[in-house]
Amino acid sequence: MRCFRNPALWLVILAMSGIWLVLTGKKGLIEPTGWLFGLAALLPAIFLFCRLNNHTKTKTSKAKRRGERLQALVQLVVFFVGQSLFGGIDVARRAFSRVPVKPDYIEFTLTLQGSAARSLFIALVGLMPGTVTVAVNGDQLKIHRLDQAMSVLPALMRLQALLDGVFSDSGDADGQGAS
Repeated sequence: MRCFRNPALWLVILAMSGIWLVLTGKKGLIEPTGWLFGLAALLPAIFLFCRLNNHTKTKTSKAKRRGERLQALVQLVVFFVGQSLFGGIDVARRAFSRVPVKPDYIEFTLTLQGSAARSLFIALVGLMPGTVTVAVNGDQLKIHRLDQAMSVLPALMRLQALLDGVFSDSGDADGQGAS
């Protein structure tokens, strides 16, 4: 794969691995589960890096599209970090104050094109606060949420829009571009 010949990718891998080791300490280095979770976090980053460096027809459109995708990726990371912080605070609040939960299911219509974008959306929903995709039927997702009072629809719509920015206009309907 051409993507793995890019020195910038190896810098991304090194930086992400370093961040992982700082966050997990010795456990992330010694325990096999630490490696598994670290690898699970690293693989989407490698995938997105390769997608963002996908080649297009002309140099000007290539540079413009790369900039747009990079901007969308940065927004996605900021959104995801914000959601992670919110989720941590919410879990702490529920654990320490014993807030009752009223779980339920919602339906969400997926408009993303391409299997890669759709798969990543489904995976990221499970990492958002209080949500997990439990069923997929074509474009319809059944999403479990921890509490009926949680307004998850705006976050789901924002996530879908951000992923659309990362994956759109790739000239690749199935999400399997050359890398």
